[in-house]
Amino acid sequence: MGTPVWRRYAVAVLLALFIVPFLFAGTGKAAQANTVTINDLANVLDANKVKAEGEKLPNSILIYTTRSFTGGNDEFKQLVTNLKAGDDAISMGIDVQNRYFYITGGKNVKVTDEQWNSAYEAFKDNIHGDDYTGATVAAIQSVNDTLNGVSGKGGLTPSGVIAIVILVAVAIVVLVIIIASARARRGGPPPKGGRRSFWGPAFYGGFYGGSSSSHSSHSSGAGGNFGGGSFGGGAGGSFGGGFGGGSGGSF
Repeated sequence: MGTPVWRRYAVAVLLALFIVPFLFAGTGKAAQANTVTINDLANVLDANKVKAEGEKLPNSILIYTTRSFTGGNDEFKQLVTNLKAGDDAISMGIDVQNRYFYITGGKNVKVTDEQWNSAYEAFKDNIHGDDYTGATVAAIQSVNDTLNGVSGKGGLTPSGVIAIVILVAVAIVVLVIIIASARARRGGPPPKGGRRSFWGPAFYGGFYGGSSSSHSSHSSGAGGNFGGGSFGGGAGGSFGGGFGGGSGGSF
C-alpha cells in the first residue's frame, strides 16, 4: 500500500518550514555588506575600533571629524548631510573645536526622529570629555540596534515579520492537510471502481461545516506600516532636499 497523499504533502510542507529560516538568514548576511569611511581630520578616533563597529551596520557609513570648521551649528548639519553617499547611507560629523555633533541618514535608512536622537544622546553620554572613539562607537551601536530590530521598543525588522508570517502560513497549511485527510478517511468507503477524492464531500462537509454543493468564498485583508512612524526623518531637521534628517547639536 502506498504512502497516503496527505503524508507526502505534510513531509514537503515540513521541509519548507525547516528551510525558510535558513533562506532568510542568508538574506540577512548579504544585507550586512557595506562600507565604512573614516575621514578623521581632527585625529581623535581609534580607526580600528570605529571601523569594526561600523561594519556591523546594514548600511554604509561615513564618519567625519574636523578642528577647523568656522560656521555655525546649522551650517555644520548641512555639511554632514551633504557627505551622505546616497539614500541608503549614513553620515556622522564631529566638530572638535566647536563641539558640534550631527548624524543623519538617507531617506531609505529606516530610522525615526526619536531613534536618531537616541544616537545623539548616546554620543553625549559617552564623550566623557574627549573620548571621541567611545562616543562614536556608542552612537553607531545605537543606530545598529535600531536597524537590526533590537531598539528599546523591541520591534522586529520587516524581514523578521515576513519570515514569521511565512512560517505561520506553512504551519496552517500542514494543519489543514492533516484535518482534511482525517475527515476524508471517515467519509466512508471509496466509490465502486475508483478511489475517493481527497477533496471530496468529506473535506468540504467536514472541515468547512457545509455540503460540497453549497459553499461560498470570502476574502479579507489588512495592511499597515511597520516601524511605528515615518522613516528618514530627524530631530535636527531635514536638509539636502529629499534626504532624511538626523539629530545633533552641541556636546
